[in-house]
Amino acid sequence: MSGHVPDDVLGDPLKDLDQVISEVLDSLWRCYAGLEIMLRDYICRSLHCGTILCNTLASLFLENYHPGHCHTGR
Repeated sequence: MSGHVPDDVLGDPLKDLDQVISEVLDSLWRCYAGLEIMLRDYICRSLHCGTILCNTLASLFLENYHPGHCHTGR
């Protein structure tokens, strides 16, 4: 048994890598979600809500966008 390290001590490198990738993707997704909100707010503040330009830009950049997202009162 000398020189043999049990598997549970070494861990599973692929599993660890999978965990790291999963955490990175989660972080990127949270970052994207924050950027999406900021971009939506910017589009809604900068353009007349409900106009073709506003709706087109928003639908290009924002997933699940619909004109009801804008509440600018313009």
